[in-house]
Amino acid sequence: MKTKSRKSYKKKITRKNSVPEIRSFYPNDLPTKFANLWFRLVINLFTVLALGIHFTSIDSGYFTTITIFALPLFYEYARFRPMEISRRRLRRAELSILGFILFLCFLGFMGILNIICVKRTPYIIIQQSFAFGGGLEFPTLILYILTWLSFFISVIDIFAAPTKAEKDLRNAVDKQQTIAGR
Repeated sequence: MKTKSRKSYKKKITRKNSVPEIRSFYPNDLPTKFANLWFRLVINLFTVLALGIHFTSIDSGYFTTITIFALPLFYEYARFRPMEISRRRLRRAELSILGFILFLCFLGFMGILNIICVKRTPYIIIQQSFAFGGGLEFPTLILYILTWLSFFISVIDIFAAPTKAEKDLRNAVDKQQTIAGR
């Protein structure tokens, strides 16, 4: 008799019974039930803060620094699939921004892009010997603005993500309205 009661007690305290209350507050994204939106926000915030330090005296090592922060974020955004259409659009926008940043960093690694400072303002310049756009320059502030945009998209994504608890509540309300409408 003791074994039966212990088994029934163990069945009541299983992971399946206890975890849904905790998991119900995470977004229901594919491939996992747990997409760490806060991780993305913290990494984006750290990126913006780290890249803003000594912005007027940066050099070509800036490409390495941006890549160190942008590559894990790109991987994180590439591997999850949100269920909602609005969040899919946010994901595409974030992947586009991070892809563009990583593309510029790759060109910087190849030596095609260099950073020069003119009157304490850093500019990205295309090598004169490059076949397309040699000598063209644009402010490095553009990359910094893109990192801020990435940060804001991650903030929006946190508030746009409905949790499982919210979905369950919506389904319950819809079910009650359907029953009341009959």
